[in-house]
Amino acid sequence: MAKTLILGHSGSGKSTLAKHLSVSAQLSHLDLDTLAWQVGEPPQRAALAQSTQAILDFTLGNND
Repeated sequence: MAKTLILGHSGSGKSTLAKHLSVSAQLSHLDLDTLAWQVGEPPQRAALAQSTQAILDFTLGNND
């Protein structure tokens, strides 16, 4: 199984590239911002245990 990790500075297009790659290659996609931040103004950091569990759930559900 191939995995792709995209790194870059804030605003550099990482999320856009990841979405494009996931669609074109039919890959699972995990946007860490959606797990790390709660919706609101200003955004607040989600509880670490909650984010950790969400990452674990995604990883276990997409390990093929």
